[in-house]
Amino acid sequence: MMQRTIGAWLLLATLTLAQQIELTLDGETVVQKQPGTQVELSIDGTANAEYFLALDVSPGPSIVFGQSVDLGFTPGWTLLANDFLPPSGILTVNSGVPQAPSLVGVDFFLLSAEIDAAAPGGIAFSNGVQLSIVAPQGFTRTALAGIQTGNAPGFSPVQSFFGGNEIHLGANTQRFPFLAGKTVDLYLVPAKDAATWAIDTSLNDVSCDGIDTVQLDGSGLSNNVYLLDAGCAAPANAVPIGMGYDVVIDVDRDGQLGDGDFIDGAADQAGCYVLADTTIPGPHPVIEVTSGGGFSARNVFYPADIAQLTSAPLVVVSHGNGHDYRWYDHIGFHLASYGYVVMSHANNTGPGPDAAALTTISNTDAFIGSLGSFQGGILNGKVDPTRMTWIGHSRGGEGVAIAYRRVSVGLSNPINFSASDISLVSSIAPTTFFADNVTNPLGVNFHLWVGSADSDVLGCPFMGFTGAVSYPLLTRATAQTQATVVQGAGHDNFHNSGGALFFGSGPNQLTRLQTHSIMLGHLLPMVEYHVRGNLAAKDFLVREWENFHPPSAPTAIATIVNHTFREDPNSADVMVIEDYQTSTTAGTSSAGDAVTATVTGLTEGRLVDTNFSFTHNVTEPFNGFPQTELPFTADNPRGGIFSFNSTSQEIHYDLSAAPRDISAMDYLSLKAAQQPRHPLTTQELGQVTFEVRLTDGLGRSATVSIGSYGGGISEPYQRTGCGTGTGWAAEFETIRMPLPDFLGMDGSLDLTDIQGLTLLFGSDHGSSVGRICLDEILIAKN
Repeated sequence: MMQRTIGAWLLLATLTLAQQIELTLDGETVVQKQPGTQVELSIDGTANAEYFLALDVSPGPSIVFGQSVDLGFTPGWTLLANDFLPPSGILTVNSGVPQAPSLVGVDFFLLSAEIDAAAPGGIAFSNGVQLSIVAPQGFTRTALAGIQTGNAPGFSPVQSFFGGNEIHLGANTQRFPFLAGKTVDLYLVPAKDAATWAIDTSLNDVSCDGIDTVQLDGSGLSNNVYLLDAGCAAPANAVPIGMGYDVVIDVDRDGQLGDGDFIDGAADQAGCYVLADTTIPGPHPVIEVTSGGGFSARNVFYPADIAQLTSAPLVVVSHGNGHDYRWYDHIGFHLASYGYVVMSHANNTGPGPDAAALTTISNTDAFIGSLGSFQGGILNGKVDPTRMTWIGHSRGGEGVAIAYRRVSVGLSNPINFSASDISLVSSIAPTTFFADNVTNPLGVNFHLWVGSADSDVLGCPFMGFTGAVSYPLLTRATAQTQATVVQGAGHDNFHNSGGALFFGSGPNQLTRLQTHSIMLGHLLPMVEYHVRGNLAAKDFLVREWENFHPPSAPTAIATIVNHTFREDPNSADVMVIEDYQTSTTAGTSSAGDAVTATVTGLTEGRLVDTNFSFTHNVTEPFNGFPQTELPFTADNPRGGIFSFNSTSQEIHYDLSAAPRDISAMDYLSLKAAQQPRHPLTTQELGQVTFEVRLTDGLGRSATVSIGSYGGGISEPYQRTGCGTGTGWAAEFETIRMPLPDFLGMDGSLDLTDIQGLTLLFGSDHGSSVGRICLDEILIAKN
């Protein structure tokens, strides 16, 4: 589209007015539209004529050199378009009204003109049209429930809270300006889905102190954060975990959800959830049964009241080499107490994880086939094998990934289940002896546990050998992936042999009980989310440990747990900005956007330690990043690494070539890790923080610190060995930033037209120095 200068437009305006061309919106000259809706603009003029389209907030008329024009031409007027009409002379364009509630109440006026040599003065002007942005009818759904943060805007929406925790409400009166100055009632009510709200609009507050009546300040979010509940909304320890609540701003104060009100909820997903401590046992007493012999020996856990249950999902546990199938009763008792059936089996690990995989398949198949005879048929018709979880440890952890691939590609054909029946594969400190054509979890939901004190599957790569690094399983998985790294946990911490701990190295080592507390508190919600679709559990997977973990989990200052979470990148609900996979140059992102940087030494490359130790070497920038091993040539995990050590440095992704409409998305996510043993890492050992900025097409921006979400990017585990220096393998973690946090600054950012993403580093934006590797920058829906 050609652009003409303002001076050229004013020169045209000095010409004598001619006959009007016709301009309409939806076939009318005055229309009202809600944010997020569509409008059809039509110009009916002369074939192939050069035309102009202008917009202002004033209708005029303006007198331009003695002529009357239907536009105000205030200092803020905008030339929207300058191009040529088609041969038909009729141009029709469909455009979206920005999903920006701050536009409600604003009137826009448009005027078109065309060059017409036959017209007096050579120009013809159209009639003016008016577009008025009006409030949506009915109630408005938006994020309201959240927590107070130490960084601007001082509030962040979250989904889940533990019983006894405070729930706050944040109302952004700059995003929703018609709330400014209003006295409203705030409610915490039991959740209803949309169908129930449609027939029952009554509001029944269940917060500690009842309905809160407040007058909303017009200055934005930071001055409109209110304590909604002081911790009274505490559920019993029940199944499914999490009690749902909706949060309501009753604008007209009539005690009903209606026109003009605001709600967080009113959908299949509640506005927020209150959970019990997921590390403590559930409501079902548990029966344990050991049976069989050889590699058919099994330890089975099931709810004692299984007869009263409708359908219990199946969890299969496959042990590692030198381990025993009876060492996983912490998993069996815990999950069975929440309504699962858990079967831990003897595993043929001696020949290798490929033999273990066959044992997992055969035991799973045989157990499902024997439900009619097990314990007199107590489980017959009560176990749901179509919602299955496979958990494996060490060689068994690699084995379950091999087993899934075998069943998925038809190398193994069990009688009683198929690959589609497996909802989740979770590998605990797995070996990786084999390449991706053998060991690969493919498209199943995959989770990886790593203990950074593990001295068995220790994570230090070896020249020409494989098996000691767990991360290749994660990088090979193609769908939704998660990882949990527990600093201070050794290889034996994850089972329950009852004997002394072995295979641990490094400072601040955890006991088995401490590791199990962390493990069970995370394992239960992870299985709940993937198997039962329990939305209350997702915050465990996507929020930083420092910000959200079970109340009884270890809280010693040395306890560091790092999570990563990636939605399925193939989903239409995911917009990848940068994952370093489709472009190998630092100047172009994976999305094809231009990247500019003032950080030091931005380099893209394969996340593999090429000198087989974690020792810092300036010529080998990815030392300490064993996301794969050199013999696995088909693996290609990549990232971008750089340093910063000044007041302000940045990496900027220019999205203007293809502006991103992210108004329907929920969060921005990025994965990052500190490089072990680099001088800038050891210089300021601790959490690294920085800021993230979004910029729209009008140059408006909003900046949020990653420190709002739990601390930042954790320091590497301070373990020696694997070369010289201190600091073990790089531990990635995901920072997930709700998009409402960017709107919380002043509400003006236009999420339909995001044209820039900037990462800001240095003492003006967080930590003063650092050495960081980035991966998986994406925008997605919940």
